[in-house]
Amino acid sequence: MDFDNIELDDLIEWLEIGDPKNVPPKIASYMLMLEKIWGLYKRMFEFPNIESIINHLIVVDHLQRFQAKKLVTDALTYFAAENQLSKKTWKELIADKMLKSFTAAIRVAKSSRDFKDAAIILKEMANVLDLDKEEIGEMEEDIMKQIQILTTDIKMFGEEPIDRRELASFIDSLPDVPEKVKAAAKEEVDKFPLKFLNYENNPRNGI
Repeated sequence: MDFDNIELDDLIEWLEIGDPKNVPPKIASYMLMLEKIWGLYKRMFEFPNIESIINHLIVVDHLQRFQAKKLVTDALTYFAAENQLSKKTWKELIADKMLKSFTAAIRVAKSSRDFKDAAIILKEMANVLDLDKEEIGEMEEDIMKQIQILTTDIKMFGEEPIDRRELASFIDSLPDVPEKVKAAAKEEVDKFPLKFLNYENNPRNGI
């Protein structure tokens, strides 16, 4: 599909006056590409920045760099408009960024206090996602499939190892974090060296 001859204004105009039963092929392809890019944007772990999305489009979709940059701009302009985002989408984006902050904090932690401060983010993320609620919605399930808590041993920084039992006890003491989130965090903290928690081993899998 040649995306050089279609603009975001063309899509907006068609959405306003077009026939939904007769979608022009170029509009359909353009819409699907924007939706794909928005999906990549929300996958913070795999695509942590705009450049990673652009590179993906160049390699996988065989686009020129200028084409990829334009499509990414169009997608973010269309989907990130405040009146386009539902509460569910906002929660998903915020939780993704919080989890990214947690993994970054764990990676650079150099003391027991640093690890404890990082663990507090889990509590706030649980609040954002309403993980204390009995019913888990589709959005929360999608988020948890992407949760890959990355950690490393403190000795890599030339520091003495912290007491992992102390950190585990602290995580257990957090009053508003669901037990399965605590279990996932403790499992990752206990691994060495770099280790990812995949969906198959995720304690939330199968809820």
